[in-house]
Amino acid sequence: MLKRLIITAAAMSVLLMVAGCNGNGKQQQQMPPPTVIVIAAHTDNVTDSENFVGKVDAAVRASIGARVSGFLEKRLVREGDMVKKDQILFTIEKSQYVAAVRQAEASLAQARANLNNAKLQKDRGEALLKSASISQANYDNLNAAYLVAQANTAAAQAALDNARLNL
Repeated sequence: MLKRLIITAAAMSVLLMVAGCNGNGKQQQQMPPPTVIVIAAHTDNVTDSENFVGKVDAAVRASIGARVSGFLEKRLVREGDMVKKDQILFTIEKSQYVAAVRQAEASLAQARANLNNAKLQKDRGEALLKSASISQANYDNLNAAYLVAQANTAAAQAALDNARLNL
């Protein structure tokens, strides 16, 4: 059955090929030649030009920011204005920085008072140590308290300097 089917398909293919090769078909129509437009050449002045896509940016760009945070009190320049060195651009409300300076001054005064007291205690301890009235351990504690008071005074001075800088 399969053999018969294959033979029939092969015979049909041969018949179709023979029918397609028949030379009785119409000749392909000839295309007309294309039309050409002719214009006389003449000379003219031409200006060279070039177009580019891009954007312009400043040669020097400066970013402005405050050293400290706070509420803006006044803005003394507008964006794009020319400015000079050391010109004030804006002011920030300073009440919180004035208070910080006062607090740092009070802390420094307290540290100096503690330093003075620690020095007096150390000097007394030194005299008592010479007369063997206190132990070496007690004197060492007095000396350590004096050194701590010196460090606290230096830290309070640095805090005052920073508060003044922020102001």
